[in-house]
Order: sequence, then structure tokens, then C-alpha cells
Amino acid sequence: MTKWPAWQAAVRNAVAYLETLPAVSHRPVGLVGYSRGAFLAVSVAASVPAVSAVVDFFGGGGGGTDSLDKEVRRFPPLLILHGEADTVVPVRQAYRLREAVLAHGGEVEMHLYPGAHHAFTAAYSEPAAIDSWRRTIDFLRRRLAQ
Repeated sequence: MTKWPAWQAAVRNAVAYLETLPAVSHRPVGLVGYSRGAFLAVSVAASVPAVSAVVDFFGGGGGGTDSLDKEVRRFPPLLILHGEADTVVPVRQAYRLREAVLAHGGEVEMHLYPGAHHAFTAAYSEPAAIDSWRRTIDFLRRRLAQ
């Protein structure tokens, strides 16, 4: 994980750049991450004021150099989407993240897909992929609306 701080900086810099664009300036930003990208989104979300929502696809928290407890303080609303049969990132990671965010007063929506493994996409689990995108779009529309 020696590249973790550089990846975190890249996400922070990307959000900072978005904030300079007239179409985005002063508007909320959402982060969507898949697997390790979800761990990354979770690790930086609370430290970037413009981030107003996070969608975690089959990831978790506490994946970098910071503890999960530190990552989730003042956390934006979170949507967790995870397969119950995931052996790459076990579903207990999703529960652990949800409980940590809730313990700090955050808002969490979580949907688990029975029988779905890691990286549920149309190629692997079309019903989960379709439903997860529907939930993501709905969540971001509600949380990023101005």
C-alpha cells in the first residue's frame, strides 16, 4: 500500500479540480468506488468538504494507512452495495463500515445481494448489476440535489 497516499492525493486533487469548473463549482460532489476504489473513496470522503455522498461497491473502509474510526468521522451519506457471497472483500467489511459510520452519527443505506460474488457486473450477475446502478442513480440524485 505504498501508493495509497498518492492515490488519496489524486482523488483529493480531482475533486479540487472539479470545484474550479463553472458547471461544478459550489455544487456537491459524489464519489463512487469499486472494490479497492471504494476503500479509497471511503478513506478520503470525510476530509474533502465538497464530497456530499459516497457509493461503495463491494469495498469497505480502513483499507489505507488511516484507521476506520478516523476515516468515518463527519462522513457524508453512504450507500453500500455488496454481494453476500463475496470472498475477495467479505461482506463483514460492509457491516463493519456501516456500523462505524452509524456510530459517528452518519447516514447509511445498504443493500446486500444474496449469492452475488465480488464485482457483480452484467457479465457475472446481471440482476445485481442492474439493481445496483438503479440504487446508485437514485441515491446520488437524492443526496446531490440542490
